[in-house]
Amino acid sequence: MIEFYNSWIATPMFLLELLLLEAIFSVTLVKRPYWFIRFFGLALGGLVISFWMEVCYQLITGNPFGYGEQSEFLEMSIAKFIFFIVIYLMSIGILWFSYREPVANLILVSCGAYAMQHIVYNVYLLLDLVPIEGELNAFIYMLGVQYGLMLFGCLFVYFLVRHRGGSQSLYRGNRRRKIILSFVVIVTCILLSRLANDDPERGRLAYLAESLYAITACTLILFFQFSLQESDLVHAQVDTYKELLHQEREQYKLSKKNIELINIKCHDLKHQIAALRQNASEESISEIEKAVMIYDTSIKTGNDVLDVLLREKALQCEAEHITLTCMVQGELVAFMDTMDIYSLFGNLLSNAIESVRKLEEPDNRIITLNARKIGNMVSLHEENYLAAPLTMVDGLPETTKKNKDDHGFGMRSMQRTTEKYHGEMKVSAKNGKFAIDFIFPLEQQ
Repeated sequence: MIEFYNSWIATPMFLLELLLLEAIFSVTLVKRPYWFIRFFGLALGGLVISFWMEVCYQLITGNPFGYGEQSEFLEMSIAKFIFFIVIYLMSIGILWFSYREPVANLILVSCGAYAMQHIVYNVYLLLDLVPIEGELNAFIYMLGVQYGLMLFGCLFVYFLVRHRGGSQSLYRGNRRRKIILSFVVIVTCILLSRLANDDPERGRLAYLAESLYAITACTLILFFQFSLQESDLVHAQVDTYKELLHQEREQYKLSKKNIELINIKCHDLKHQIAALRQNASEESISEIEKAVMIYDTSIKTGNDVLDVLLREKALQCEAEHITLTCMVQGELVAFMDTMDIYSLFGNLLSNAIESVRKLEEPDNRIITLNARKIGNMVSLHEENYLAAPLTMVDGLPETTKKNKDDHGFGMRSMQRTTEKYHGEMKVSAKNGKFAIDFIFPLEQQ
């Protein structure tokens, strides 16, 4: 009974266990349409393929596959190694057809899933050293222990992924190094596992050492995926620098555009003043007043950085026929670093202008920005209309730009600034309006 299970059932079950753990690891990844049909349909196809691979193995070698059983021929171990590599790569292919994610993320998912499966299997091998009398009792003990451990492993991974903020956060930063390390360890574990299990000369001590080695190596993979956050922090800092450089380039373009706008207005004023000298009219005087109003943007908030930034954003809004309404007490954000003020408010208004400029209805081309003190808290609120619904990912709106890897830094930058000053940021998008609120405690500053 145990021999039949190991020869024909164990390998398809290995694929099922791997896919189950991969589904748990990727619980928050973006699924493709008809995910249920794709994933489970391909899983069924994978089971059929793995079964026929066992049949082909027996037809070619004349021996049953024997999952975990010993063989006298090195060639058979190599064949089994290739067999398991194919099963592993097939699971990655199933993920690729089921999730709309970069291949790098899917490889990390599969590495984590295989590591957990291999840990469970080797813990089972250690418990299998306990002598059980009777073939039926041994078979029941084997199934109970093996799948009881697998259930525990699945629950452990699920709560671990949830505790770490979702599987998306596991695959940000240093993906190349994680993939190389994880993939090398996985392939090494598969190879050593095959050579060790098929060695008829190994003793109980070697059996114990091999299982402990496999458990340690696979735990290392999970440790890298779940616990090493310092390297990811470096990548987050690089993202910040990249976003700041992007802001500087955009600032240069905006300043150049404002200068051109001022030059045009000055040219118009010269002609209008000349005409006024000859024949003044209410209409021409009104036009002059309208032209001059664009320079009447001497915003005074009590904070020099905010004054410069809001004055420039007001000019941009005037040029694009956007109404910007500000009620900001600049002294309330004096606890922030100068660059943090510029980054936070600059990103906030840049995102709002980017969204509002897509609207055609004049009454909707409005941006409202308020900053006020409420008790011992500073409340910052921005609101504007939306041209299209937003997709929220991890509590933040997903960028609408096509190249998502080069955009979306603004929201992340604002979130990091908020966390730096022990504040909270909340984003909402409903009923055609976008709103973002910040709360900063003054007493901790």
